Amino acid sequence: MAPDPTGRPGRPRLGRAPRPRRRPPAGSGPGRDDARLHPDRRDHQRRDLAGPRSPRAWSGTDGWVRPARGARPAGDAADRPADVRDDGVLSSVLVQGLVGTGTFSVLFALPLYYQLLHGFSPSTAGLLVAPLGAGAALAMPIAGRLSDRLGAKRLVQGGGTLALLATLALTQIGGGPGIGTAIAAGVAAFAVGVGLGFVGAPTIGSLYRILPPQQVPHGSSVLYTLNQLGAGIGIATVAVLVSTAGANDPLTGLHTLYWFASAAIVIILICSPRLPGRPISVSEGSTETAAGPAA
Repeated sequence: MAPDPTGRPGRPRLGRAPRPRRRPPAGSGPGRDDARLHPDRRDHQRRDLAGPRSPRAWSGTDGWVRPARGARPAGDAADRPADVRDDGVLSSVLVQGLVGTGTFSVLFALPLYYQLLHGFSPSTAGLLVAPLGAGAALAMPIAGRLSDRLGAKRLVQGGGTLALLATLALTQIGGGPGIGTAIAAGVAAFAVGVGLGFVGAPTIGSLYRILPPQQVPHGSSVLYTLNQLGAGIGIATVAVLVSTAGANDPLTGLHTLYWFASAAIVIILICSPRLPGRPISVSEGSTETAAGPAA
């Protein structure tokens, strides 16, 4: 009787090698069955990997720490991030579409103003539109940096007010042969570019800030689509108003067009209170959660 390899004497050896243990295929095993039979555990495991998304935190010794009095309650409704149907996201998308409408309506109206009322050549009229783009190019980087500290709401309200005043100035501008009115139109176009630049960049940043990562591609697609749609509406409005209201007097048609752009900016200002305000830093949020509301 051969000795047993396990060290237990007196047990006969069967004479054949033991079958090797097979490794279970990937994706199987108790972990998979547990996740399939208990989907709630799978959600908890996913939350643990992603980190706490509520005022509760894992202490390491005592388990979950109870949130402070007055803090946001933990649960599915509180932990649910914003999606494309929330008011802040819809307001951001609508504002960005109206930015395209206002920008492109003024962009296509200014060359017509310089050609029809001042007699400039198409190349000169195109160069005189440069203040609009220069104002937007200068304002957008500054607005993007300020939005991280001030939030989108204040910047959109300030930039929209400046753009509205400049567009209203364009509704009162004359069409005399002098160079003074052409310079005034260029200054107003620069102000419109600066104002809409302070509207567009913070709005885009706020959309990417409040959307969860998995919703960013969807939100950016909707944002770009509505921005181009707004631009198309602005260009089509230029063609319609210049050919109808400006059939006998081009200046009347251009003034009507500037009133249309002013109405689009007014809608931007109406939607601005629903945009996100100043972002709260991690240190401020943890301090407020630990302190709770003042008694």
